[in-house]
Amino acid sequence: MRVGPGRQGRGYPRERKMKRTLVVAALCIGASLCGTAAAQVKVLPIKGAGSGVPAKLYAESADRILPANVTYRAVGDEPARRAFLENVPESAGETRPPHFIATESVLTSAEIHAYNTVHAKQIGALVQVPVAGLAIALPFNAPGGTLDLSVPQLCRLFSGKVEYWNDLDPGRAGVVTVVYRAEKGGTTELLTRFLSTACSRMDTEGSRLVGGTFRTTRDFASLFSALPTNFVAAASEQAQYDRILATAGAIGYSGPDIAAPLSDPTRVAKVRGYSPDDASVRATLNSIAPPTGSAAERPENWVPTYSYPPVGYPIVGTTNLIFSQCYAEVWEAMSLRVFLIPHYARRNDAAVTAHRFIPLPSAWAEAIRSRFAVAGVPTGLNNPSTCAGIGRP
Repeated sequence: MRVGPGRQGRGYPRERKMKRTLVVAALCIGASLCGTAAAQVKVLPIKGAGSGVPAKLYAESADRILPANVTYRAVGDEPARRAFLENVPESAGETRPPHFIATESVLTSAEIHAYNTVHAKQIGALVQVPVAGLAIALPFNAPGGTLDLSVPQLCRLFSGKVEYWNDLDPGRAGVVTVVYRAEKGGTTELLTRFLSTACSRMDTEGSRLVGGTFRTTRDFASLFSALPTNFVAAASEQAQYDRILATAGAIGYSGPDIAAPLSDPTRVAKVRGYSPDDASVRATLNSIAPPTGSAAERPENWVPTYSYPPVGYPIVGTTNLIFSQCYAEVWEAMSLRVFLIPHYARRNDAAVTAHRFIPLPSAWAEAIRSRFAVAGVPTGLNNPSTCAGIGRP
């Protein structure tokens, strides 16, 4: 099968003669087969790449939720997106694009349209779905007991208007160092989505923010005409957390799977009285229902966004999976399905919770399972009719 060029003028590789020993297993269509008998069949390796936020949950721990044949590398959000969406595998340190990517950001309508315009007819539609909910934590390294920040204080902090700890808390002293992500990433998107909605112009007036306000972005440094002098960059999720721990007076933002207990307000800040592991986060995740009808036809609607919840811990989002509907090699689709079916049947909830993520609401899990994970519906992974003669090579 010949596939058209990517957005960078580069086509998908054809030179792949893979073993077909798994055809019977890969033809699994029903949820019962995929979740039981097929899960016991040996399958060939497939690769995922992306954000460091779910890396321990996916692959770097004994209770990893990806099947043993599925590898995952935390190469970062931007390199993975380029490798998958633009067919530039070198950006993720690979020789071919990953089979799927993970991110906490949401693909925009423009990104989805560009991908589908070039690739949908040859390799199938793009799918993005949430895997688990999460709260963005605010780890810090400043002695002085509990830290509970108001929303206006957060706005001033991340806009660069706070230089000293006693501007936030009279019981603390010293210079504040804000550690941000140097690379484009989903945690930055979730934080800035909250800030862009929650912060008033009065909160950010006099800052170096472009236009005087926050906006939703994956690129933290791009918010500023010139970065505040007390802001320092870190190259990855783990590097950011390590920098906070190693720097007296530092504070930053991260995913939930960190060393510090999320319920310890002497190490992870509360916001308006709530810790990031508060039950209110689950309530926020339940506040948006999965799309139905014509709205369900749009991939961008399959990742919910939470800008500024009226109550509870306010910086909330999801970690997401992005993959193709169609794969030329049926065993590749099978490998994905062996993960998707059990996951959206809630069989990974214990591991998800152990890594401080939040299992998806039941309505979301069932909607994703029934629309994308099974093959027996037109929108399903490697549906025989929809994907006839096409597929990601």
